[in-house]
Formats: sequence, structure tokens, C-alpha cells
Amino acid sequence: MKWNTEKVNILKDRYAFANLDELANELGATTKAVIRKAQKLKLYRAKNNQIFNDYKFCSLCQKEHHISEFYRNRSKYDGYEYYCKKYYLTKNNTTPPLSLKGASTTEIRANTTETRANTTDYVETRPRNPVVTINGVVGKICNSCKEFKPLDDYARDKYGYAERKATCKLCYKIRYSKKKVE
Repeated sequence: MKWNTEKVNILKDRYAFANLDELANELGATTKAVIRKAQKLKLYRAKNNQIFNDYKFCSLCQKEHHISEFYRNRSKYDGYEYYCKKYYLTKNNTTPPLSLKGASTTEIRANTTETRANTTDYVETRPRNPVVTINGVVGKICNSCKEFKPLDDYARDKYGYAERKATCKLCYKIRYSKKKVE
């Protein structure tokens, strides 16, 4: 096959993103011939999520789009999401409200978590043992003995709720003294 300047220009313009079979048919060559010519011209295929001439490849819909079709995300190396807006929404099962059109991903995620938390069927995964004040005494209910005790009766735990253990010191001591005996 003879490569004229018109075909070489088409190859240069479309090689990064185009489907190789379709490009080969358009140029009237085999796929191998297209690849060989591109290698001689030192052309490279676009890897997923690279930007060329303000166009980026969406790995879900397998098409190239202008970068305006991608949500901005500063945490990604090129500053844009991996999927185009249309497929990003279907991938994450979210629909941004009208106020968030063109918003960053973190704003959309924050808004959807807020919405989930406000729905009636939302159930907290880890029920908390809240700190309550009864008759001027600040305390909570022990998970083992189910009695209300002041916060001083609970050991400190920087990862626990209100920075206290869930069980009181007495129940904790009883539980672990039994384990040592056995």
C-alpha cells in the first residue's frame, strides 16, 4: 500500500484514539500496516485517561470526548475524572442536583452522602452508646451490665465513642480475669 500525505495526516490525527480496525478500513490498509506505519512515524496510542489536544478517552464508553465532558478532580494526575460525565453518573449511581452541575467530584459525593443520611431507610451501621446527663451526672450505659455509670467508671480509649471504652472498668476486669483463669 502506498502512503500519501493525506493518509499520513489522517493517521497522525486519529491514531491516538481511533479503533484500529475502523481506521484501517478508512485508510484502505490492514491493521498491521497501520500499526507499522504509526511506529515508523513514532505515533503512540493514548493510554486510558491521557489528554491529547483537549480530548480524553473514556474507558467506560470507549470514546474520546472533549475535556469539558469530564468532571474536575484534583486528586487525579491529569485533573479530571476517569469517566465522562454521562458514564460517571451511571457508574456511581448518583445524579447530581441542578445546583451541582459542573461541580467537583468531592462536592457531588458530599451531597449524595448527605442525602442518604437524611432518608428514612438510612440505618447507622454501628449504633452508638450515647453520653447522657442524668440528675447532673454525665455518663453512659455499659454494654455488658446495662447499667448507667458516670464517665469516670470507663477506661479511656482514644478510638472509642466519647474517648471511652464501651464497657465499664468493673465489667472489663471481670471479663479479662476469667480469660486468665481458663
